[in-house]
Amino acid sequence: MSVAGMAASYAQAPQQASAQAPQPSEPSERYGPFVYFPSAPNLLVYNTGVGANDMLHLKKVLREHPSIATLVLQNNGGGLVHMGLIIGEEVYERGLNTYIPKDSYCASACAFVFFAGRQRVADGRLGVHQITSPEMTSEQAQLGVSDIVATLPKYGVSADVLGIMFSTPSKEMYFFSPQEIAKYGINSYSNLSQVTDRSIVPPRRNADSYLSRTSLPSLSLRI
Repeated sequence: MSVAGMAASYAQAPQQASAQAPQPSEPSERYGPFVYFPSAPNLLVYNTGVGANDMLHLKKVLREHPSIATLVLQNNGGGLVHMGLIIGEEVYERGLNTYIPKDSYCASACAFVFFAGRQRVADGRLGVHQITSPEMTSEQAQLGVSDIVATLPKYGVSADVLGIMFSTPSKEMYFFSPQEIAKYGINSYSNLSQVTDRSIVPPRRNADSYLSRTSLPSLSLRI
């Protein structure tokens, strides 16, 4: 489906999508860095960063709430490289969508999770850079690069995007402009028809409605 077609589908989405948006006073369930709102059963918010126990938390929330179809990446500054790749692979295998809402960001290891989405939409800021860690030896860093090169193209990430990632110093962050997001095909809608049978609400409409009414902590970008 084309971008224009996707936009049209958003406009035609059922009104119940907005009705499902949680209010700030509504209860939520927290699983480590993941937040689930019963009133928005298709969405799961992933914020703060990418940590060592995130995979355990993700598996638990997905097991307890199988209706989840879209991962909302809100102000997530990344963290552990290999955990980001592992979570991305889980997202890819499960066919989940990923979404960065407007006025939010997903950077560093969080970008690996975003790229793994079956449908992925970046209305907010997507940032990439070289991998680094004080505990990582040069050999481990090379293995990390190898894992990235072997994994991201499977998600449809272009060589241009990888080039920008590997050429940006680890102490800096490269945020793609809206023009670059379009140029490099970073947003992906190609598999929408394959997931409609799972009652997935298109991520932009439902997530935007939810985020406009719900206050979650905005955390500093970790580089």
